[in-house]
Amino acid sequence: FSEKVAFELPSQDAVLGHLASWMRARNVALEASFELAGLVELLGETSIADAEAVVQAALNIAIGRGDTPVVLTRHDALHAIQLVLG
Repeated sequence: FSEKVAFELPSQDAVLGHLASWMRARNVALEASFELAGLVELLGETSIADAEAVVQAALNIAIGRGDTPVVLTRHDALHAIQLVLG
């Protein structure tokens, strides 16, 4: 395509709201010392799609530990950010 379409990234509040809904729908729990706002802060300015991809990767990492119940940690999120966003 020769025409480029510019779009603005969502606000951190919008990403926070979306991820809260996404995680609630999937019954994803964060470790007690790690709040969703902290995760959004780690993500910085990002698209909803990238934010979802990071949280899904973090969830996959948490599931891979084999602990029950599955709890997503700050370390999982940092690892997922590196994997997904580089």
